[in-house]
Amino acid sequence: MGDSPDKTSEKLQLSLGRKLLKGCVVLSRWMLIILLALILAGGLYFKAPWKVLVLDGVLLALLTIVPKKKRKYGWLTLTAAVLAVTVWIFIPESDSGDWKPYTFEKEINAFNAKYAVPDEDNAAVILERISFKYEDTFYRWPDLSDVKSVDDPNFTHIFVQEFDLRGTEFYPDCWTDEFEALTLQGPWRSKDFPELFQWLKGHNNDIEMLIEASKKPKCQFQYTFNCFRFKFNDDPSYAISEWLNLLKRSANNDWGDGRINEATEKYTALFKLGNLLSRQAYWGLSLGADLQYRHMSNLLSHFILENPLTDAQLNTLEKSIDMKKYELKEHFDRHLEFDQIVLKQICATVYEENENGKIRYNRSFPKEVLKQMKIEVPKRRFEQQEAKLASVVAWFWTPETPQKLAKLIHNAYRPVYQMPESEFDKEEVTAGDFQLNFRSYEIDPLINAQLKVYHCIYKSQAHLKLYENAYQIVIALRRYKNKNGSWPGTLDQLTTFTNNDIFRDPLNGSYLVYQKTDGNFVLYSKGKNGIDEGGSCEDEADDILIWPEELDSTI
Repeated sequence: MGDSPDKTSEKLQLSLGRKLLKGCVVLSRWMLIILLALILAGGLYFKAPWKVLVLDGVLLALLTIVPKKKRKYGWLTLTAAVLAVTVWIFIPESDSGDWKPYTFEKEINAFNAKYAVPDEDNAAVILERISFKYEDTFYRWPDLSDVKSVDDPNFTHIFVQEFDLRGTEFYPDCWTDEFEALTLQGPWRSKDFPELFQWLKGHNNDIEMLIEASKKPKCQFQYTFNCFRFKFNDDPSYAISEWLNLLKRSANNDWGDGRINEATEKYTALFKLGNLLSRQAYWGLSLGADLQYRHMSNLLSHFILENPLTDAQLNTLEKSIDMKKYELKEHFDRHLEFDQIVLKQICATVYEENENGKIRYNRSFPKEVLKQMKIEVPKRRFEQQEAKLASVVAWFWTPETPQKLAKLIHNAYRPVYQMPESEFDKEEVTAGDFQLNFRSYEIDPLINAQLKVYHCIYKSQAHLKLYENAYQIVIALRRYKNKNGSWPGTLDQLTTFTNNDIFRDPLNGSYLVYQKTDGNFVLYSKGKNGIDEGGSCEDEADDILIWPEELDSTI
């Protein structure tokens, strides 16, 4: 006897349900296969860690090429491995010895030893001596007391803001934004700002030490490469910027009060310090070059052209401006060495070692980092388990030892050292232009960023030479006026006082434009396009006006 219509309908619905479920399972399986295949292809292209590739390949093989009868053994093995790791995560550890974050101490010592300078020749020794008095002022983390956790939306904003030293003992109580502009822009008189003048006198010893530092032949700091706790040697640029500002304000005050000898000495010291700093690895180049050629260019021109300086004073300034040939490639190689150690130190936070030299994946990261940043981290119930789980993830993505990691980073950077300078005549430079024998989503962007920095430095050489020539011309103009009582009609009349090679424009190969006006003169570069646009840099024009130019309030 056949089934009733109701039972037949029920069986049909059950069959359709099973087919639909089976179809969903098959579809999900193929979607997973496609996803794993894409991950594997992407991992191979971007050179993902081999452990990730192996795990992805095993999962893909179990879903495709492994015979069905043997697949269960593969899944059982993976399940057992996951269970074993889970058990390990929840088993309390009995640590032997104190564990501390790993550091590449040998590489750091080797770098510092390679570029070490005797103390008697090293301006950095004096700069350190001054700055250590204010270390707590210069190097303290932003106030994070109101930040509840790292998930707080204000955390990033507060943390990355530039350190503002106003309101500290390094600035007087009477400080205002008006003082900031006026005292850096140009000459100012003591009688107009008596409180500021008295405060500045209290820093006379510091100013004398800065002048002493400028007389040293070299400058080299000993770096600690501490990535999470600022000390003076980790990034002296904050402190150095403040010292340069202090010296510049003092020189401007001397100028305003008519103490021309003292002002000349301090402007000379500023220029020499800029020269010394531009030889530093990493941060010093931009700080030193900016001081010499951008922030001091118009100020020094005004000082020389608006004061009847003596031959002795002009000679002092001229000697400080006479720059030695800058070995750009040598500096860039040092910059690369510096950045490699920084990258190694950042990656080293994944590891820790004990007093016996044993190395393991860090159980306190990122808590230790937050602790060093003086961020209070509340103790959570499963804190140790989270740390051990993080070490498992780190095992997949990083080499087993920091030494293997260091070798990986070194091999990635090696091709950059062989790049010819001629390649940097291009408008844009990336790692792809040099056929580098690596592709890494972690390292490749860092290499590209450094190449762009090098490219900018290379392109700026002509501008730096332009300003050096301009300084020499301005000094020659002052000498000419001291002797003849007026400005020359043409630059050719300055050949008695200087070499006419400095009249050539390094940006375009022609000559700088000089025009005498009623009681003054105009001096400018025709810019890279070599077209005379009357000294204008507006719209499409690219002329660079050297004189007359308004005083700049920035440093």
